[in-house]
Amino acid sequence: MGDRFYYRYKYMYRLPITVIVLVMLAGCGTIGRFDEDNEERLVQRNVYPAVQIDFTLLSGVGRGGMFADLALMLSPLVILDIPISFIVDTIMLPYDIGMYAYNSHYINYWSDVSKNRSINRPLSEYLLKYNKTGAVAMLSTSRYVEDQDVLNLFFDVAAANEAEPVTSRKIITRLVTRADINAGFSSLRTHTCNAISSDITNTKFSGGIHVIVKGAGYPDACIQSLADGGLGCTVLVLSTRLQEKYVRKCYQEYPEKLNQWISMIPSTPADIQISIFNDEFNKLAALNHPLSRITYHNDSMTVLGNLARTTKDPALIARLHELDNQSITMILTGNPSVPVEYKLATDSFISNYVSSDSTTKEELIELIREHPDNHKLLLAIASGKHVDNDVYDALMKFTPQDTRADVYERILSNRELSGYDILFELASRPDAKELLTQESFQHLLSLTETPSIATGDYGILEYVVNHPEVYRESALLEPELLPGEWVIREQTNNIKLEKGLIFGFFYKVTKESSKRPSKIRPEIIPPKGSPTRLVHELKQIDDGKSWHDIDQEYVYMYRISEDWEMMPGDWVFKLSHRGKVLSSVTFHLFNE
Repeated sequence: MGDRFYYRYKYMYRLPITVIVLVMLAGCGTIGRFDEDNEERLVQRNVYPAVQIDFTLLSGVGRGGMFADLALMLSPLVILDIPISFIVDTIMLPYDIGMYAYNSHYINYWSDVSKNRSINRPLSEYLLKYNKTGAVAMLSTSRYVEDQDVLNLFFDVAAANEAEPVTSRKIITRLVTRADINAGFSSLRTHTCNAISSDITNTKFSGGIHVIVKGAGYPDACIQSLADGGLGCTVLVLSTRLQEKYVRKCYQEYPEKLNQWISMIPSTPADIQISIFNDEFNKLAALNHPLSRITYHNDSMTVLGNLARTTKDPALIARLHELDNQSITMILTGNPSVPVEYKLATDSFISNYVSSDSTTKEELIELIREHPDNHKLLLAIASGKHVDNDVYDALMKFTPQDTRADVYERILSNRELSGYDILFELASRPDAKELLTQESFQHLLSLTETPSIATGDYGILEYVVNHPEVYRESALLEPELLPGEWVIREQTNNIKLEKGLIFGFFYKVTKESSKRPSKIRPEIIPPKGSPTRLVHELKQIDDGKSWHDIDQEYVYMYRISEDWEMMPGDWVFKLSHRGKVLSSVTFHLFNE
C-alpha cells in the first residue's frame, strides 16, 4: 500500500513540471526574437523574426543527425508557437521595420568601408561609442574583409572605443585570430602586435594576447615584445616559445606555482627542470605510494610527464627513467633527446618503431648491430615488415645463439617477408633443423621444396559430357558447362591448324617431403613472327600464378578461336616454379 501510494504521487508531481516545460518551449520563437545576446541576429534583424525562427527549427527535421531528431521531437510545440509568434511579430512590426532600416545604415557603412578601403574615423568612433548595434555590425562585417589595410583600420577603431569594450574586445580577438591562422596576414600581425605590446594593460587586448601567446602564427619576436612590455608571467608561461631569460624570471617570481606550465616550455634551463622535478617528486613521495603505480592524472605526475617530453638533460632523463612509471616511460620514448637504450626497454616503443613506415632498414640493421642482447628487439624485427635480405643477414650475423631459435621461428611465421629467398636461405642453414621444432622445420621444407611435374597425355583435346542423352541440345551449345571431362582425342605433337582447335597436355605436381600446394607459373611461347595481339593475349596467361594441389591431375590447354591466332609453327607450353622451368611440351601446328 505504501509503495503504491509513493509511486502514484511520484508521477503526479512530474505532471505540473512537464506542463510548465511544454509551455516554456512553446514560445521559443517569440523568446528568440528578444535575445539580445545573439549579436549576429541583432544586426541581421528583419521583419517577423519570431516566425522565421520557428520555420528555421522546422526546417531541421529533414537534415538528418542529432539536430533532426531534436527538431522532430519539438516540431508539435513549434507548430503551436507559430500563431503566437505571428501575433507578436505583427504587433512589433512598426518597431522591426524601424530597426531594420536603422541597422541597415550601420551594415551598409561597414560594408562600404571594406569595399572602398577608407574609413571615416570620427563617424566610426561615433557608431561604436553611442550604439551597440554599430559595434556588432563591425564585428559581423570584419569576418568577410580580406584587405589587411581595412582590417588594420578596424583594429584601430575598436581599440580606441571606450564605450563598448566588450564588443571591441571580440572584434580585436577575431582579428588577431585571423592573423594567427592566416600565413598571408603578415601586415595585420605586425600592426596588431605593435599596438598590443605598447598597451599591455588594455583589457580589450586580453583575448588577443592569449591568442598570440598560445598560437603559432605570430613570430617569437612578438612574444618577446609582449614580455618586454610588461605582460605578466601567468600569461607569458602559456607560450611554449618563451625565451630562457623570461622562463627564469617567471620561475623566480612564482616558485612552484607555475611548474605545470614552465615544465612544458622546451627552453626551460636544465637547473630549473631539475628543481621542478625535485619539487614534484617530493610531493609524490609524501603520498606513500609506489611511484610506478601513480597514474598520469595526478598533477605532479603531469608535470613530470611534461619534463619527460621537453627535457634534453641526460641527468634528468636518467632520473625520470628510474621512476619506472609506465606513463613516464612511454612519454620518454617520444623525446628525441632520450637515448635509444631507454626507449628499447619499452615494448610498445619497440613494436611501433619496428613497424613504422618511416623506419629504414639501415636504422634496423644499426639497432641489431648495437643491441644484439635485446631479445625483444630482435624478435620484433624478425616479425616485422622490413625484413629483406640485408636485415636477414644482419639478424643471422649478430643474433646470439640462445636467441637464434626464437628468431628463426619469427622469420618463418612472418607473412610480410619481401620474398621467399629468405626462407630458402633459412632452410639451407645447417642449424635450422636443430633449432626449429620438427613441425616448424617440416613447414619450412614445404614452403621451400621445389616441386616436380609429371607430364601425362598430350595432343588434341575435346570435352566429353557425361550422359549426353540427358542434356541433348544444351550439350551441343555449351558442353564445357555441363558435367564431364577433358580427354585426348588424338595424341600427337603435329597438329593441323584450324579454328576451334583445342590442344594441350595433362600433368601432376609432386613433392617428396610434403603435400603443401605450390605456385606454378604457366607460359606459352607462340611461333616467331606472331602478331602483337597474340603475344599480348598469351602474356596475360603468363602473368598468372595459381596454387596447385599435390598429386592432382591438371590440364593445360589452348583454344584457337580467332583469325589472328592462326599461326603455324612451334607452340611451346612451359610450367615453372620460382623461375625454374619444370616441364616443357612443344606442339607443331601446320597448314595444309
